[in-house]
Amino acid sequence: MLSPCAIEYPLSRGAGGSPNTISAYENRLISAIKMHILSNTFFRFLLSGGLNTAVTYLLYLLLMIYLPYWAAYSISFLAGMLFSYVMNCKFVFRAHRGVVSLLGLPMVYLVQYIFGGLLLWLWVGVAEMDASVGPLFVVCVTFPVTFVLTRYVFVARH
Repeated sequence: MLSPCAIEYPLSRGAGGSPNTISAYENRLISAIKMHILSNTFFRFLLSGGLNTAVTYLLYLLLMIYLPYWAAYSISFLAGMLFSYVMNCKFVFRAHRGVVSLLGLPMVYLVQYIFGGLLLWLWVGVAEMDASVGPLFVVCVTFPVTFVLTRYVFVARH
């Protein structure tokens, strides 16, 4: 199977009408950058978290049609926890510490849930900001703490 980096991509038409293409060097550079990003745990966590945020945020907005914001947040949070567990095991850390990971991740998310719920309440209940934007604010604030705690849960220290 060909990698997307093994293909020359047309950029624009030159003066003679022939397409300019990315050189072999540029293809190797793009491939190296992709490999570097995907080999970096933080960036994989960021990608996984971004996907998780997008999916659970859409679920939150959908659930808010039928439920109060706090119930929608709770349900979408639980769905995100399950998604996160699978992604952290298989893609982000590519490691698992057995019972420590299995029980540790819910503890990380319990801390995040309580902290996030408090932030969401402050955002919506106290500051009277838009409830549909609240979870995005919560994710921005809780993301760094969640990365550090999750890495501890999934990666054994020697």
